[in-house]
Amino acid sequence: MNIVKSKRISFLKRNIREVKFLLSIMLLMYCGSLQAQDKLILLMEEQTGFSSQTWFYCGLGNELDLKLIEKHWNEGRRITSAAYTSNGWFVTMAKNSGLTWQACHYDSNWPTDWLAEHRKNNRYITSIGMSANKWFIVVSEGTGYTDQINNCGDWDQMSQWIKKYWNEDFRITHAARHTSGWDIVMSKNSGIDQQTYCFATESELKSKLEEQWANGYCLQLIEFANGQYFIIGCTYKNGKAPMQSYNISPDDPGTCISEGWDNQRNIVYIGGGFNFSTPNTGSNQQLATNNNLRNNEKYTEYNLPYMGGTMKMRIYPDGSGTTITETPCRLCYSSGRCSVCNGAGQYWHAYFKTWNPCPSCMGSKVCKYCQGKGQQTMSKYFAPGEAEAYLKAKRAEKGGNPGSNQNRNSNPQYTDEIYWTPNYTGKPYADEWCAKCQKWMQPHKHIRKRL
Repeated sequence: MNIVKSKRISFLKRNIREVKFLLSIMLLMYCGSLQAQDKLILLMEEQTGFSSQTWFYCGLGNELDLKLIEKHWNEGRRITSAAYTSNGWFVTMAKNSGLTWQACHYDSNWPTDWLAEHRKNNRYITSIGMSANKWFIVVSEGTGYTDQINNCGDWDQMSQWIKKYWNEDFRITHAARHTSGWDIVMSKNSGIDQQTYCFATESELKSKLEEQWANGYCLQLIEFANGQYFIIGCTYKNGKAPMQSYNISPDDPGTCISEGWDNQRNIVYIGGGFNFSTPNTGSNQQLATNNNLRNNEKYTEYNLPYMGGTMKMRIYPDGSGTTITETPCRLCYSSGRCSVCNGAGQYWHAYFKTWNPCPSCMGSKVCKYCQGKGQQTMSKYFAPGEAEAYLKAKRAEKGGNPGSNQNRNSNPQYTDEIYWTPNYTGKPYADEWCAKCQKWMQPHKHIRKRL
């Protein structure tokens, strides 16, 4: 009797450990879905006139390093762009930018009075960004602007406001996404002639940017929010059309920037973005939004892109919530076939020379993880503060890394390896077309590994 009781207790303890482990993995997946919305967008171009450019980031969740900014100010550099990114606050500064004096505001409140005081001295906004809870606004002298206005709201409201002031010779000079919608800054005498904007999903970003270049526009800014990129293109009154390059969330920003410097290009814009609850809406958008938000008195519901699939998230007033994710099956790659026998349902035993049922699918021919559906569905409940506590702990592990054109990071190298689909059937599979190899081959996949 005691032996049976002991085994039962041991079994329960093991189950509890497994449940805790699974919950921690699911929480990691949930938090990863939020963090995956973070972006670092680097736009570089020639003919900037900048010299001694430097940059630094502060690490996700960390405060902005105001002392480092002051140090570079004292060395004669000025902030040319800043944003909250997947690396936390990311700032670039340079000499010979044309900006002669600067001040910055870093706080949770919008500085109406502070901006009004600086406006009296012809100091205008030259950079604007926001984290989840703080604004970073830079005002400068030497901009050449003769007037400036700003407004915030949802995109339906902002698009009409932009069109109105375009007709009055204002041009968009800065944009940032925040909890209430978009904040747009427009200026007069910015040197910008024509302007255009569009929204693009992840898969359409490359073609949209190339379309801007093909139509004779330069890329002016790129921001990201709720699964979409906001792109502004422009032409300049002086006719300049510099060569440009962009990078989205590079693994190694230092190497990316160093390569740009080697090609005589400087950072002209840093874009960022992370998921906010207010979606991009509006009939004037070229693309539909990726997010839908629904509020009622019981919960707030979000539909978000997640790992190639979707996540439905419900947040309740007490801070708790539930998530239901539907993602492509990672084992069968959405085919629904058993990955061991490749859908044959059996394998050839070379010693006994017999056909036997596949030990994975037991002869059913379908993937045992998704039951042949090609996708997996998972659900999770999280208690109030659970996800925030996890994010806080992970952010504490990630620090900042300063960088400059005197201190460049090494260039990581990668290799492409082919992984062949296991074959236990005793005969070849039917060939499949590989877009990367550009030929018909036995089933396989390509894995990119860092050396």
